[in-house]
Parts: sequence; C-alpha cells; structure tokens
Amino acid sequence: MKTSFVDGDTMTRPTNWRQNPFVRFFSSVRVGVVFLFLVLVYACVFSALPQVRGALEMTEMQAFSHWLFTALIVLTCTSVTVVSVARIRWRLINLGVLTVHSGLLVLAIGAMLYFGTKIEGDVPLRTPRIELISTIGSQRIIGQVPIKTGESWSNFMPAFGGQVSVEVTDVQRGANGEFQSVELGATQGAEAQSITLTPNQPAAALGASLRVRMREFPAESRFFDREHAAMFFRPANGPQWVMVPLPGLPIFRERFLESDYAITDTTGTVVHSQRTSPHFDLWGMSVPTGWFEQWRMPIQVTPPTAPFAVEITGFLPYIAGMRKTAVADPQGAVNPALRVQLTDMMSGQAIEHTLFAASPTQSFVAMTPPLEFRWVEDDGALQAVTRPLAGPHELTIHVDDPPVDMTVPVDVGAEIAVEGTPYTVRVQQFFPQWPLMSPGFESAVSPAALVEVTNGDTHFTRTVIQRFPDLSQDIDASGMRKRDGLLDPKIQLRYRTSGMGWLMLCCTPEMADRGEVTLAAFQPDGSVDARVLKSGEMSSTRIARAPIGVTVGGVMRSAREVEVPVVEPTATRRPNVGVRSMSAVRLRFTKPGDTSGWSEERWANFSSYPDLDSDGITVQPPGVDQPWEIVYSRVAHDLKVDLLPGALIVNFFPGRRVAESWRSDFTVVPRSGAPAYPGNVETNRTFTVGPWTLFQSSAANDHWSFTVLGVGSRLGVWPMTFGCVMITLGCLFAFYVKPVLRKRAAEAMREKVTAGSGARAGSAQEMAAVPVGDES
Repeated sequence: MKTSFVDGDTMTRPTNWRQNPFVRFFSSVRVGVVFLFLVLVYACVFSALPQVRGALEMTEMQAFSHWLFTALIVLTCTSVTVVSVARIRWRLINLGVLTVHSGLLVLAIGAMLYFGTKIEGDVPLRTPRIELISTIGSQRIIGQVPIKTGESWSNFMPAFGGQVSVEVTDVQRGANGEFQSVELGATQGAEAQSITLTPNQPAAALGASLRVRMREFPAESRFFDREHAAMFFRPANGPQWVMVPLPGLPIFRERFLESDYAITDTTGTVVHSQRTSPHFDLWGMSVPTGWFEQWRMPIQVTPPTAPFAVEITGFLPYIAGMRKTAVADPQGAVNPALRVQLTDMMSGQAIEHTLFAASPTQSFVAMTPPLEFRWVEDDGALQAVTRPLAGPHELTIHVDDPPVDMTVPVDVGAEIAVEGTPYTVRVQQFFPQWPLMSPGFESAVSPAALVEVTNGDTHFTRTVIQRFPDLSQDIDASGMRKRDGLLDPKIQLRYRTSGMGWLMLCCTPEMADRGEVTLAAFQPDGSVDARVLKSGEMSSTRIARAPIGVTVGGVMRSAREVEVPVVEPTATRRPNVGVRSMSAVRLRFTKPGDTSGWSEERWANFSSYPDLDSDGITVQPPGVDQPWEIVYSRVAHDLKVDLLPGALIVNFFPGRRVAESWRSDFTVVPRSGAPAYPGNVETNRTFTVGPWTLFQSSAANDHWSFTVLGVGSRLGVWPMTFGCVMITLGCLFAFYVKPVLRKRAAEAMREKVTAGSGARAGSAQEMAAVPVGDES
C-alpha cells in the first residue's frame, strides 16, 4: 500500500500492478528477445546438427519434447502474455500485434501438445492367402495366391505331373468381413477339380503329393513405436509376451561396458565404446549431465515373472552380421580357446581372431602367414611342436622294423632312400590348403604333401596331412583310396612346412592358468623364434621381414563359443535406414539367489516385430524347467480396435515397372461390440480410427503378401495451424491496416487542431472589436 497526504488528511490507494517485479521482468522487451533467441538457437542446433543429437542420444522428436525446450517455450509464452497485458493498449490500432501474440501463444500450446503426446509407429497386415504345399519329403510351400476372386497361380512342375495351377473362383465373407468359404479351381497335370475351403479346415488333397489350404492371420490389436525400444520375454512357445520398455536405451552411438572380448568392424578394426554414462570431462573432472541426457548404461530390464535377472550392458547401433568368439566358462568341460589380435606394424591395422584348439576348423586361420593354436599337455610336447624345421618343407620318416627315424628337408621331386629298409619315398606335390572331408573335420584345411612310397615291387601314394597326421590316407597302384587305415602301417610319415611362414600359438594347462602362451614364429627357411607372451601384452615379431604385432587377449582352459556382432564401419553405413533397425543389445543374465555363480551374456539383434520373423534368443538358467525366449524389438501400443487384414492393391505407371500408388484394405472391428466396418488407406489419403490416424507406410515387394500401415497421433495439429493463421493475419493487419489507421488518426487530429486554432483566432478578433468605454 502506498500512503498519500491530501489537504492534511491521509488516504490509501493500491500500488500500480505494473511495478510488480515479476511483471517488470517479463514485460521487458530485452528479456523477451533473449527467450526468443534461446528458442531459436535450440531449434537450429537440434534441427540442423544431427551430430549433436547423436552425441546426446536424442531423436528430433525427443529433442523437441525435452523438458528444457518446454521450459524455454513456457518462459517465452509468459513474456509474450505479460507484454501483451502490461505494455500494449488494447485498442483497435494494436489489433495486429495482439493477434500476433495470441497466435504465438496458440502455436506454442499446440506445439507442446503435439510433441508432448506424439506417438508414431506402424502395424503389419498380412494378406490372407491360399497356400499350395508339397508333401514330397519335408512339407514346404511351393505356391501362394491371395484370397481374392480371379487371382491365380500356375507353374509347370514335372515332379507333380506337369502343369499345376490354382484359381480363386468365389469368396464368401461374414458380417465382420471374416472369410466363411473359398471356392478354388485346381489343376494338377491333366486332372482338374473344384475345392471348397473353410477356416480351420485341414489342408485339402490335390493329387497324391500336393495339399492346398486357406491361411488367415489374426487381427492386429496393437502397433509398434517408431523410436522407443522394448524387450519381450516369454517361456518357450508361451501364449503371450511380457513387454519391458527401454526408455534409457541409446540410439546413435556405440556404448558398451568392457567385456572379455573386443568388438570389431568388418575390416577387423577394434571398435571402442563412446561414453557409457551421461557426463563429459572438463579439465580432468567428470561433469554429470544426466539432468539433460536421458540415456544410461547399464539398464535393468528384468520382467516380473522371469526366473532370472537381466540387464543391458551394451548397445551397437549398426551391425553388419555376427561372428563367433570365446568367453570363459569355468563350469564347463575343458575346451581351450584364446583371442589373438594381429597388428600390421606398418599400417597399424589390427585384426582379431578367436581360436579353439579342439576344433579342426577354428584352431587354424588360412592367411599369410597361417595362424594356428595348439594345446599340449606338458613342456616336452610344447618343445616338440615348436622346434625348428629342417627346411621350408620337412618330412619325418619312421619305420618300425628295422627301427628308423629320420627328418629331412624335402622339395617337389626329392627322392629319399630309407637306409636299412626297402622303402623309398619321393615327394610328388605340396598343397598349401588341402580340404578335409572326414567326418568331424568337414571344412577344415591343412597343408599336405603327396608322397609316393615304394617298397620293393609295390608302391602307393600317401597324402600326408600336416595338422592331422592320423587322417593321412593311401592310394594304391590302381588309384583306389583306402579310407580306413593305411596300406602299409609299418612306415609313418609326418610333414611340416613353413614355406609361407607360420605363426603358432601353443599353450599348456599350467601356462593357461598363468595367462601365458608361447608364440612360435616360423620363418620361410624353417627357423623359429619362440617366446612367451602374457595375456594383454603385445609382442612384435617378423615373418619374411614383415613386422607383425601379436596380442593375446585371453587364454581360457574352459571356454564356450558365443556370437558377437560385427560393426559396420561408419563410412559404409546407409544414413536412411530406420531407427534401431540394424542395432543389437548385449544382455547379461543372472539368477538371483543362485550360489553357483551362473551368468551368461548374449547379444540380441533387433526385430521389427516380436511375432513376425523375429531374431530372438533363447536362454535356460540352471534349475529352470523350460527355456525362455527373448526378443529385442519396439514398444507396443494399443490400437483401441482390432484390424482384420484385407488386400493390398498396387497401381503402376505404364509398363508396370514402377508403382504409382498403394491402397490397403482392412476391416475395423470395434471392441465395444459395435458392427465392424471396412476401412482403407491410400497414398496421400489417411484413415482415422479413434485417436489414431492410419496411413500407407510400406508394402511387400511382391505387391500383395503384406502391407504396413503407419499409425500416429495428431493432437495439436489444428491449434498449430490456427496459430500460424492468426500470426499471418496479425502481421497483415500490423503492416497494412495499422498504417492506414494511423494516417487517418493523424489527419483527424490535424483537422481538429486546425479547427481549434481557427476558433481561438475568431474569439480574439471579437474581443478586440468590443468598445472599451469612455475613460472619462
């Protein structure tokens, strides 16, 4: 209250509300300009710089629904409102600026509604079809046709008697659009017949080895979010998925916690994780940014009904495929494995390999130089496999009677007479990579030597396998290969080569416990440089003068094989792929209360839909009766209605090579019990179902088997539109109408002033003409 003194009496009157600090602050033009500038900067940065959104793990939609942007909009609207009330007179001449301000407020409210409630996703609708099934061997589908009168399928198939064709001649539907019966005209060879199919009917016979059936798909009751991810869990073949949303999952950057193995790209280059927690480093200090960034790592995703605990410990946004690697399995059987990284010391490029000593295919890498992992039981065996060679190619000959052991360097054409015996051996050919086909060794390769052995009047040819001498086989003089044993077991041959160099990693159980391995680098002349490597350290060696860095990442006595993603290099990534569509997450499973220490890590690839061609994983903890299925997909939203799939209709440009437009038919089944009604969407034409707007999103390449409807909310669109119209009208008024009103007001004032001046001049003349009177 303010006190005034009038004629000695006191009176009170209210303080002018415009002097309130809140009003004075927000009615400042400078403050309003600052708020507008901040909004403009925020919008420009997050719209024009995808690198910023990527670093902060935000999509454009998430950036404009962020609390910080909302706060800036609220402050700007407050300033606009206070200015409109406190600084602008509400008169006709100011209608333009008041309309602009009102339009800004309406636009802002509509934008906050839109970005705050916006949901967008899609739902697949699979077209009902007639399937033609072959029963020769395992059942398989050999032909399909949509359930639509006039549609047909035909093919010439000699295995089924010639021409096979199926045509839909009549379709009967129920009140809700469901199929009641389908009439078919079918032909197999010269035999034609009419077939009637009904829902849930077993496949009808079409000849002796063909079956035909109607296949419908359940109504779709939910759609899947475009941006937000979720994990789905259920017991194997269970009836219903349990969904766990992942609100803090990254989107754009590689983020994973350290593990026992390295993540590599398709070139073999090791990929390192970006930040694994919301923070940034400043002058040696870690500044948390979780108040602004919404992602995190790790993420707990355990469903309430699962008999295990799950957390996400890694995310990769763009993978090219999967590779196999090894992780320690202390409770498993002996299965020696190691991970080794080879570095080209000239270029710096690194390639990682995982080797399993017990696997014929995974213990050897056919490269230049070849790489092999050997597991031996003691130091004596270790010295035997790492001893130098007699030359680039070495042949060891052992004869039982009389006892002879000799190791000699050999070359193609070399002939060796074994002293004291009737044997003569002659080397015919060397094979750098001999493919093996013995059971259990399929796809394995090894260097081999083809050696002719003569024993008096008989001779045979022996294929001597370097890596697996016991698989060596003999070919008799007639060219017949003896597949079980040798023609002459009294003579044993062993072949070794390092003609292209050879890298061998050898390990004993004691060395594995110490985290050590012996690296034997065989030179092309047969000499060897053997040294002990500790896990994690790099050792530089040379093969034929080429410097190679060898780093052993882990030596495991008991290991198991796991699949690990291979990352697509940034330079070859396609920028227009869908959000998360090429991503994968790493899941770590544990069992609460389990004293055995069981845990397991698995990578799960992204699946667009959990029930449709999902790329899920299966896990079964110890003590659990049945395995569980886990799928990494997208958040599911309720459609509020059920959609029965209909048909996909495609219109083409002349020539039928390029599609012009798409139309998807479906039936809407309300859950309230109201009658079902037909619906459809076309290119550039939507359809509204409850709060959702449906539109054509994508379709099958065969133009009929399925269609994908986009689903989205549109709350706030009309307020934003109306706000833009108000701003436009207000600007037109301010720039075109207001100047006219000001001009008219100025002319009226000028006329009034002129009229007032004339009246005052006339009054003065009249006063001057009045007689003053006689002074006397």
